[in-house]
Amino acid sequence: MVNSKLKKLLKSVLQGIKPSLQQLKEERDFAKDIVSRLKKQSNAEITVTGSIAKGTFLKESKDLDIFLLFKQTVPKERFESLAKSAVTKAFPKQHYVISYAEHPYVRLHLAGRRIDVVPAYKITNAKQLKSAVDRSVLHTKFILANLKKKQIDDVLLLKKFLKSNALYGAEIRIQGFSGYLCELLILYYKGFVNLLKAASKWELPVFIDLKKYYKKNEIVDAIKKFHSSLVVIDPTDQNRNVAAAVSVENNKQFATLAKKFLQNPNDQFFGSPISFYDKVKKLKYLIILKKPDVVDDVLWGQIRKMERLLVDFLKKHDFEIKNIIDEAEDEIKIAINLKQNVLPNKRLILGPPLKLKDNVKKFKLAHKGAKFIIKNKKVCAFVKRDIRNAEEALRMFFRTIELPSHLDKKSVKISRT
Repeated sequence: MVNSKLKKLLKSVLQGIKPSLQQLKEERDFAKDIVSRLKKQSNAEITVTGSIAKGTFLKESKDLDIFLLFKQTVPKERFESLAKSAVTKAFPKQHYVISYAEHPYVRLHLAGRRIDVVPAYKITNAKQLKSAVDRSVLHTKFILANLKKKQIDDVLLLKKFLKSNALYGAEIRIQGFSGYLCELLILYYKGFVNLLKAASKWELPVFIDLKKYYKKNEIVDAIKKFHSSLVVIDPTDQNRNVAAAVSVENNKQFATLAKKFLQNPNDQFFGSPISFYDKVKKLKYLIILKKPDVVDDVLWGQIRKMERLLVDFLKKHDFEIKNIIDEAEDEIKIAINLKQNVLPNKRLILGPPLKLKDNVKKFKLAHKGAKFIIKNKKVCAFVKRDIRNAEEALRMFFRTIELPSHLDKKSVKISRT
């Protein structure tokens, strides 16, 4: 049961994020016009997918996904040229770019909206899949058939809650919750508040199977198969986890935010996300690199890989990262906080048990000049650290470790915030 204070708050939030009936009509009319223009230039079946088609878009987000559905006999290699041809003929004066997911799609901006024109194969079930994007039409059909009108409000609240807390989006940069995942969570828990109540008590891993594809005695094996802290089985494909992109950290963060919100409901949970520079103020070190000219998924894949290498390097030298945040607008910026900025002069190395005399002898030879002590029936050595200062450790990382191919270590700048 939702109390009156919470009900009033959610109603107020909805007023700021929910499109009016007039706006809904405008977006659908706009989509129809785009589809109509493309139909004149392509033999493909053309359809609108995503949040515009489902009516689950936030007032501030009016992006449009248009799919060109081709017969299975059309070679995938022709997708780029067919999509480009349709777009250039339908919008001859409009600038566009070719972007890449599993295969190319065309992106253009028109009337304040981002439009993605995506070539895909026409399918009726997951067994016919030839590429990951093919299932998008199945997702739209499933949500239209199952999401109740009143649940659209719950989806909007969830999307805004996640966006405000930097948890919305399945791309590598965010590793959060997709729009389709939001819709499935609302369907499963039957509302926004119910979801938050459940999430605040989640014990990972969480397993959700709307269509009950998996029997009770199969769930443990299914969790192992998907290897994820949150498993939400795609109702249109039992072999897909819709929540695969959600990182363990973001899953835990969502559960924590759900608990905090229920304890103290207020509109700050639905406000503007904290800017990178406001976050940086609380952190110690800022690393800046030149941003390469590559697509976002490649860029963020490489940034994440570099961050993993950095964390491992610092751990090896006994530095533990407390926080790490990043952005890549004009430049790549990574800000970090460490538990200690300066370490003691010496560190303790655990050696072999005393009873293994040959191993003890070798250990002492390997650490000549060290001070030795006995701890838990093991010989240990106090040795001088190679690196004590955190900033020095950061600089050594970029001097000695090979970065992913598109990242330029010569462009690295390190400073204190």
